[in-house]
This record gives sequence, C-alpha cells and structure tokens, in this order.
Amino acid sequence: MKHTERIMKQMKKQNSIVLILNLILISSFLLFSGCMMSGMMMDHSSHGQNTTHEKNNTEILVKEIITKDYRVVAEIPTVIIDRESFAFLRVYPSNDSTLLSMEGTVTLRDVGNNNVVISSQRFIVSKNQEYEYKFSLHHPSDYRIIFEIESINENILDKPIIAEGLVKFQPMSGHSGDNGGFKLSTPMIIGGVLMVSMMIVMIMAKPF
Repeated sequence: MKHTERIMKQMKKQNSIVLILNLILISSFLLFSGCMMSGMMMDHSSHGQNTTHEKNNTEILVKEIITKDYRVVAEIPTVIIDRESFAFLRVYPSNDSTLLSMEGTVTLRDVGNNNVVISSQRFIVSKNQEYEYKFSLHHPSDYRIIFEIESINENILDKPIIAEGLVKFQPMSGHSGDNGGFKLSTPMIIGGVLMVSMMIVMIMAKPF
C-alpha cells in the first residue's frame, strides 16, 4: 500500500513538472514571436517614413521665389521631433515646369546659439532633379536653413537667389527614434525563464 502511494506521488510530481515545462515552452514561443512581429512592424514603418521623406509627420514651409527667368521652390520643415530630417530645393523656368540644373551652397545655422554655423556645403544638381538636403540636429533650439543658388543651367547669376527658413527642433521627452510603447527585451525573457525554473526546483523539492 505504501509502495503504491509512493508511486502515485512520483507520478503526480512528474505530471506537474511536465505541465510546467510545457508552459515554459509555450510562453517562450509566444514571447519570441511577439518580439519578432514587433521588429518587423518597426522596420516596415521605418521604410515607409524614408520613402515619404517624413513629409507626413512634419509641418513643411513651402517657400516660392519668382524672378524674371526662374521660379525657385524650397520645402523646409518648421518643427521636427527627430534628429534627422530633410529639406528640398527645386528650380524651374518662370513659365515652365521642367526642373533645371543648379549649383550653390546650403548653410545650417543655430539661431539659438549666437547664429553659429553648424554646417555649410556645396551642392550640384543635374537637370530634372531636385536637391534633397539631409541634416542632423543634436540639441533643442531654433535653426535656420539657407539655400544660396549661384548658378542655374550653368549660367552664373549676377546675384545669388536665397531661400531660407527656420526650423525648430523639439524632441519628444524620452524620444529615442523608436515607436515607443512597452517592448520585451532579451534580459526580461531570460529573467522570466529563470524565475519559472526556480519554481520548478521548489516544486520538485517539496514533498507531496
């Protein structure tokens, strides 16, 4: 009789252990699947933002300058929350919609820090193309982007055409370039598995 009870207790203990192990396997599978799905969704969102040049998430100032022979259009973000953003510059004939070639300089100044020059670089844009200016900001402030066109269709201008606009960099609190929300990390998953393993050890050590 005692031998039978001992066998029954061992069977109950083994069944409990098997049940807990199955729960661990199922939980681990769900956790890793959730992490993979989250990463795929973030990558898809990131690719979508790159193809639209972040225009959908940023307020854009469209500045148009018309001269006797040319029409200059600059698109400059006014408020941004990400460190990296874009501005665009296009030149057309005054009576046509054909993109013209151009050369010039773009300058980025920190207005909130004594108007210091952050960067200055030359650009050369071929015909039928727009100029995409990618810039990076590192601390909250007001910045000024200045496009200075010196040559159009290989014709040097008597006076450069200047298009400029202010950009306010207001990063979100705790913003790190991701989509936010609660995320499961590898240490969290390992910690959960270790905790369940300790529970198994305690159950195995406990007499039934």
